[in-house]
This record gives sequence, structure tokens and C-alpha cells, in this order.
Amino acid sequence: FQNISPLDFSKVSPEKSYGLNADVNYKATIFDEVNFSINQLFFYTKITNATVLQQNLLGNYYFLNTNKPVTSFGLETNAKIIYKDDFKLFIGYTFTHAKADYLSGNQFLPLLPKSKLNLALVYEKEQDFKIGLEAYLTDNQYLTNGNTTPSFWEMGMMAEKTLGKFAIFINAENMTDVRQSRYKTVVNPPRNNPNFDEIWTHTEGRNFNAGLKLKL
Repeated sequence: FQNISPLDFSKVSPEKSYGLNADVNYKATIFDEVNFSINQLFFYTKITNATVLQQNLLGNYYFLNTNKPVTSFGLETNAKIIYKDDFKLFIGYTFTHAKADYLSGNQFLPLLPKSKLNLALVYEKEQDFKIGLEAYLTDNQYLTNGNTTPSFWEMGMMAEKTLGKFAIFINAENMTDVRQSRYKTVVNPPRNNPNFDEIWTHTEGRNFNAGLKLKL
């Protein structure tokens, strides 16, 4: 990192964090063929003396404690549905409301989506094969300049075949080819002194890989 001043311990003190969380679990069997389970989590966090990065008139950066806290609260839901031990559906949802009280105007924290959803569907025959599909939804995010990013979906898949002590697998990530450069260039001119956008999603595109596993 460049142009960052050393910590001034007369102005910077340790952060303090206070948190509380609670969760509830539930399991049930439906029609003797469907197993259902869910975990519901609630959380609250408060950070005082938050350490933030500031910039002076000379363009140098320094750290400073805030005089007001950063608070966040939300919930996380994780559910699992299993049909005849072979089909498995996983559903996860996270809601986060984070607020920086020390900011004036827009107090939402940058690069933090309020909602995230993840889905995974797996079909598996033990010691034979398995195949899975997954999808993720990321909600809008605030940038430091106050603008918001678009929400986006990304998808992936995997497959694995077992042959005795060997297993062959293939994996595909980001099949929807979500890339920040598809919305706007990340590196901005001039070339001799470029500036860079904040990174809020993938900088690379689709990703494929395959391999061989050996069980000893």
C-alpha cells in the first residue's frame, strides 16, 4: 500500500465489537419420502471506535476512529429438502442491514449487498455418480460515491463419476459469464495515471476445470 501514514495511537484506539445471535432449528419428514430441515438465524452487531481510512488534502491516507458506531442486523435462512435420499435441494438466504452512523447523508456501507440468495440442486447415487446445479443472486450494492450496482445472477454446475477407486469430475463456475467489465470498464484513463473502479463482482469470466481423484 502506498501513501498511508503510520498509525497515530494518540488518535486511534482499538475497535470494540458487541454482538448477539440466536437461531432455531426444525426438522420434519413428509409422506415418508421427503426430509425437510431448516435453520433460522438472527444476528445483531455493533462496532464502536470503528477504524476507517481517510485522505488528507495532500492525497495521503491515514486511519482514524469514528465518533459514532457501525451497526448491522439481519437474518440468515438455510433450508434442506431431500427426496428419496437422492435428490437434494439446498436454499440459503441472507439479509443484512448495515449502517454507518458516522457518515452524513447515505449511511449504507459500500460493497455490501442487502440480500443474497443461493440455490443448489444435487442428484446423487452413492459410490456411482452425482451431478449438481447451483445459482446465486446478489442484490444491489452501494459504491463509495453513492451510486448503486445492478443485481446479478451467476450459475454453475458439477458432475462426478466414480469408477472403483477412481473418480472423474468436471466443474463449471460462473456459466452466466458475469463480469464487471461487461457493465463498465474497470481501469479508467489516462493510461499514464489510471484510476480503478471498486470491485463489486467477478473480474474474470467463465471458469471450467476437470480432474481425477484417487481413493487410497
